[in-house]
Amino acid sequence: MKGKIRFKMSKMLHGKDCEIIHNLFVLHKNWYSTLGYLLNFSLVMPVLRIKQSIGANKSLVIKFCILFVFYEALAWADGNDIKREGAQIFASSCAICHGSSGEGKVIGSRRFPAIAGLQRWYIQDQLIKFKYDGRGANPNDQEGLMMHAMVRFLKTKIGRNKNSQLLEESDVDEDFSEPDIWLVAEYISNLKEDSTHKFTIADKLDNIEESVARGERIYNAAGVQGCVRCHGAPSEKFKGRNREDLNQLLPRAPKLSPLDDWYMLNQLEKFRRGTRGAAAGTMTAKRFLNKVRSKILRHPNENHPADKLDGAALMQAMSQTALKDEKDMLDVVSYIYSITHPEK
Repeated sequence: MKGKIRFKMSKMLHGKDCEIIHNLFVLHKNWYSTLGYLLNFSLVMPVLRIKQSIGANKSLVIKFCILFVFYEALAWADGNDIKREGAQIFASSCAICHGSSGEGKVIGSRRFPAIAGLQRWYIQDQLIKFKYDGRGANPNDQEGLMMHAMVRFLKTKIGRNKNSQLLEESDVDEDFSEPDIWLVAEYISNLKEDSTHKFTIADKLDNIEESVARGERIYNAAGVQGCVRCHGAPSEKFKGRNREDLNQLLPRAPKLSPLDDWYMLNQLEKFRRGTRGAAAGTMTAKRFLNKVRSKILRHPNENHPADKLDGAALMQAMSQTALKDEKDMLDVVSYIYSITHPEK
């Protein structure tokens, strides 16, 4: 509906003289962001100057300004739509375990981690892995198996409007998408991080100060053994990496500040045991996982190509070499949590 409104509005405003303005707006994929407008503006103004220099009607500038305001209003409406749809998916599929604000929950003997504020790309990647047997398909990963089942309720869009349960490799084409995953990841990434959680692993430590000091040395170790290379410096609250660096073999990495201490320890244990880090040997993983990740993580609104490095596999290797035993894992998690939750 909004597309039809845009088309009619552009025809009414443009005529033949300014059709190029509308085309430039439409060609820019990230049209709803402020940066997108600035880029569009920088592309359009030279065209206006050229037209003016050959005696074009000055009303073209006025028409452009009207169109600019019109797109701004549509951007506001689209942004609200994205937030509302993401909130609906989160409320129906995620909040029951992760809390209404993504703060995490305890239900009986089960703990569910905080997820609010994690990067959108990371949430997308993990949900795709859960859906296509890249994570959570290991029978020893009880928590992962729950996510593995839940994520199947998130809709897959296939161009030929066929049942997504009958997915074929050829379906992962130009029209293939995971709209629910994108919307809920966008919503979660904009939730406020919860910094009120307690330091729950303290009872496993003999001396907290000594553990934190040892963890600091492990985290900031030089070379490939150090966590700091991927997850960032403590002064930046371990903000992670949003771009991979092939020259230094550095994958994208999640920020650590939203994560609970018990959850980080739990995941390090899974990486060390091999429960997490490698895809399952299923036909779903073999046929679809890498293909879907390459397709979805290279979203039209992103400016980078699909990742070539597998952060989970590198994390598995890292946990099995840089962390000698459970004590090392406790120490490094204690250090991280002392920075992200200093009062806890």
